[in-house]
Amino acid sequence: MLLACANTCAYVTDVASKVELDNAYIHSCVSLLALQAGCSAIANLCKQVPSNALRPQHDTLLASLLPNLGHQHSRVRISTLAALNTLVIMV
Repeated sequence: MLLACANTCAYVTDVASKVELDNAYIHSCVSLLALQAGCSAIANLCKQVPSNALRPQHDTLLASLLPNLGHQHSRVRISTLAALNTLVIMV
């Protein structure tokens, strides 16, 4: 269950960064909301489970968050930093 949840959080964050839509404004809004939700989910997951339970997924979660640091919206970068902070402190 925990492994599936961690993988889902990483997947949502990864897919949201690669979404391609025709309308740039819609793409921007969808990407912003999805990435913020993914970062929040990862941060909440880290707060809810013991650190040793997420240790095997640490690299996967980290890899899904790091590309967001270059996102055009500051809100995504801030959400990403919050999730990274929680993830790094936890493990």
